Amino acid sequence: MFIFIFIILIILSGIIFWLFYNNYLNFLIPIYKIPNFYLRIYNSSWIDDILNNNESKDNLIEWNGDINNVMYPNKDDSDKLVLQFRFFAEYWLNKLNINNGYTEVYDSIGNLGKYEFSKNNNLYTAKFYNSTWSWDNTDYCFNTINSKRENSCLGGWIYYEGICYPPLNSTSTCNNYDWNTIYKYTKPSQINSWMENCNISNSSTCKYP
Repeated sequence: MFIFIFIILIILSGIIFWLFYNNYLNFLIPIYKIPNFYLRIYNSSWIDDILNNNESKDNLIEWNGDINNVMYPNKDDSDKLVLQFRFFAEYWLNKLNINNGYTEVYDSIGNLGKYEFSKNNNLYTAKFYNSTWSWDNTDYCFNTINSKRENSCLGGWIYYEGICYPPLNSTSTCNNYDWNTIYKYTKPSQINSWMENCNISNSSTCKYP
């Protein structure tokens, strides 16, 4: 009986220690304050403004409050807010070599609130306007094997509701593509032809299976 009670106490002690240790680690993980984030029109120098921490109020847009335009690509969104939010989070987390950060978001009217973001390898998670979303920025090479990845995109393109949208700085002449089309290509020549028609090339760092 004594041995049984002793074992139970050891197990309980282990559970209590595990809970304390994990909470303690979470408490120690810093969340860094990062420069303010300004929403600008897409055909401005918004990338340079982020890179150089430019707090100028030039070329700011007035956000309409539609969180979906921040979380998911929309071909009707001329300001490409998805790309702005993703680029800001990825750039600063990688520049500072940190896993968690936050900033304040501004448009032409004023402060829109806190934008929080984190990364775990190639998986990024963001929170803004009481909404949370994630994305994977893995750059899969365009080939017949990778094309079998269901409901995902190649070449760093962004997947949403069956459509792949161009990534940042894309030189593609195609505004988007249907991943099902790539999925049906069973010969390298078919993918190569599509890439040529759309002015797309694999990056030097894209991943093969």
